[in-house]
Amino acid sequence: MTAVSASLPTRERTDARQFAPIRQLPHIEVCTDDLDRPDYVRNGRDRCFHCKSALMDALAPVAARNGCPCRTWRQSGRPGGPPAWSACRGSTRRRIPLVDDGLTKADVRALSRELGLPTAAKPAAACLSSRVAYGDPVTAQMLAWIEQAEKLLKDRGIAQSRVRAHAGGSVARVEVPAGEFAGLLDCRDELVRAFRQAGFTLVTLDLAGLRSGSMNLLLDGSRGHTMPGDGP
Repeated sequence: MTAVSASLPTRERTDARQFAPIRQLPHIEVCTDDLDRPDYVRNGRDRCFHCKSALMDALAPVAARNGCPCRTWRQSGRPGGPPAWSACRGSTRRRIPLVDDGLTKADVRALSRELGLPTAAKPAAACLSSRVAYGDPVTAQMLAWIEQAEKLLKDRGIAQSRVRAHAGGSVARVEVPAGEFAGLLDCRDELVRAFRQAGFTLVTLDLAGLRSGSMNLLLDGSRGHTMPGDGP
């Protein structure tokens, strides 16, 4: 099952549509209403919880029709993926099988390789909303700008990148692996024009390079360095 919203990159939806038939799996697409939820659009530190809430609310009726009962879950006070999923823990909860069984992302990749799944080496791909600076509203337009900008980079051969939107979309902060810096600078004029056409005003290259969860630095005021990895 794939949850579809403006925060889902088109390429991820396409990949899911292609993957399911190969494995002879039925594939259902369910639309979520995250952008209709003010607490999600507000884009506070609890955005991930509201995303998971929208996801669970969309999946619950489908699960019920297929004999898989779901129960309520509770909010976590921490941002990010695993803590937001872990908000379901308690005496009444919705099942999150991989989390409940203690599997890490590395475990999932290892098991995927054993099963021969083509997704075993798939680069991490957090939702588009994770690119919007906390406190700036999440809008369909902003997500479209980000998706178009990241597609520009991918079309130029950069497999992994993040385009972080700041100041209400006025600034695009581009994160790519350090080894890709020279290539970007060689075509910087072209990229600046393309990013401006996508909707951004200023285009910057983050000298710290591609890394996981750099937006979280805005939450705690940390000046520490976040490490590369499979995160937002």
